[in-house]
Amino acid sequence: MFFILSKVFSFFIYPLHFIFGLILLYIILKKIKILKTLSKFILFTIIFCLLIGGSGYISTYLIWNLENKVKLNIPNEITGIILLGGSFNSVEKSFEMKQVSFSSVSERIVETHYLLNKFPESKLIMVANSGSLKPKGPSEAAMASLFFEKFNIDKGRLFIEPLANNTYQESIFISEYISKIGGNWILVTSASHMPRSINLFQSRNLNKSIIYPYPTDYSADKPKLSLNFHLGNLGNYKKLIHEYLGIFVYWITGRTQTLWPNPEMIPVKN
Repeated sequence: MFFILSKVFSFFIYPLHFIFGLILLYIILKKIKILKTLSKFILFTIIFCLLIGGSGYISTYLIWNLENKVKLNIPNEITGIILLGGSFNSVEKSFEMKQVSFSSVSERIVETHYLLNKFPESKLIMVANSGSLKPKGPSEAAMASLFFEKFNIDKGRLFIEPLANNTYQESIFISEYISKIGGNWILVTSASHMPRSINLFQSRNLNKSIIYPYPTDYSADKPKLSLNFHLGNLGNYKKLIHEYLGIFVYWITGRTQTLWPNPEMIPVKN
């Protein structure tokens, strides 16, 4: 139920959906005499969202700030690699043709392959199924298996199963798996997604395992102050809202012990 509600709620709060909803609300309230004052407030909110959302500097700065909250940190020796979901598209035609379909954050899989080669004795765990309410086509785990098969990675090094539909579920399955093995594990996910992921693992029981962050998919450099304005910049807030809201919801529903990951607990260990 939580997974379904999160997807439905996310649809309505994403910038373009939210502003479109406000416009409809404004049109309705404007026609109701006793609610005209409220309609003016809605109109002000629409204009404010468009002005702030269209600013290239503000959106880029916020993304840059989020992506640099957790720094890359890996040890000299590792036991395994944790690959979170998000790197693959569930395109059935590609899978039928034995081709791998990547998403816009495919750097995760590229860096994971690099790490597997850099540490030839390391294992890999990946448990992503699908983040869709109505999944179609192959799971992300199936795509991942196909990818590593193509690059001749020993299957004995891989634990890939379609078990989880979101990061919270991934953190549970992965923590249970690595807590039985122990050792040093590298967590590979997007830089913007790393704070939420680290916070989840700080709230799990890892036993003697230690998790080191390996952020990827950087999308913004620190911007210089400018007056660049384009409504296309509204799209940048989709990522920001998704991550910050996820952090808040996980905390308020008890899925994490703290609102924000503790920087003193990185690398993550019990």
